[in-house]
Amino acid sequence: MISIEERNQLHQYLIYELAIQSLQKDHPHLEKLKMKNIYLVLVDVLLKDLKNDYYKSKHLLKRRGIQVIGWHRTSEYFSDIQIRTAGEDLHLNYAKQALKTAVEEELFKRLQLQK
Repeated sequence: MISIEERNQLHQYLIYELAIQSLQKDHPHLEKLKMKNIYLVLVDVLLKDLKNDYYKSKHLLKRRGIQVIGWHRTSEYFSDIQIRTAGEDLHLNYAKQALKTAVEEELFKRLQLQK
C-alpha cells in the first residue's frame, strides 16, 4: 500500500513524464514555424527543467521502493498504470483527459501563465 504522499509524488512523476513526451513529440513541428527560434528556446528550457524534476522524482520513488512497470491503454478514455511497490503490485486507472489537463496546468505554471 502506498501512502497519499507517495501517490501524489507518483502522480507528479507521471505528469512530468507525459509533459516531456508531449514536448518532444511537438518539437519537430515547431521547426516548421516562422518564429521557430523563439518557440524552440522556450520548449528546450521547459524540457530541461522538466527532465531535471522528472529524474529527481524518479529517484525519490525508487528510494521508497516504488516503480512504474507499465502503462497500458484500457480504452479510448482510460489508461492503466502498473506500479510495483515493496509489498505489492498496484494497478491505477487514470482518465486520459484528466492527465492531459494536469500536463497543461503544469506547463502553464512553469511558463507562469494563467489558463
